[in-house]
Amino acid sequence: MGVTIVEVVVSAFILILSLTALLLLFSRTTHSAETARRHLQALQIVRSELEQFRSTSYSNITSYAATNLTDAFFMPLDGKKQCSVAETNGYKAISMIISWKSSSGDQIVSQTFYTIICSTN
Repeated sequence: MGVTIVEVVVSAFILILSLTALLLLFSRTTHSAETARRHLQALQIVRSELEQFRSTSYSNITSYAATNLTDAFFMPLDGKKQCSVAETNGYKAISMIISWKSSSGDQIVSQTFYTIICSTN
């Protein structure tokens, strides 16, 4: 009772297929984790910006054009933040856009956040 060459080749083929599937799964999981990390970083930036808005007077809440994110906030991403403020009936509707290059570097990903701040007068 010995092992034939055909059995060895078939078992090696099955082993290679299994390892390839595991490598692909690992790669996709790593990419998903990186994407989630970047979305969380965008959320942290927005929270920080909104805290600054809440700590300033209502009349000083204004829009600003796209500005680059520094490495201190968005390591190692190349991103921008932009804020639009629209005032209506005693409140300001704020939309903030955070954008960055995808982990593959071939596209720009952006996330938009909305909130309202009311006048206390």
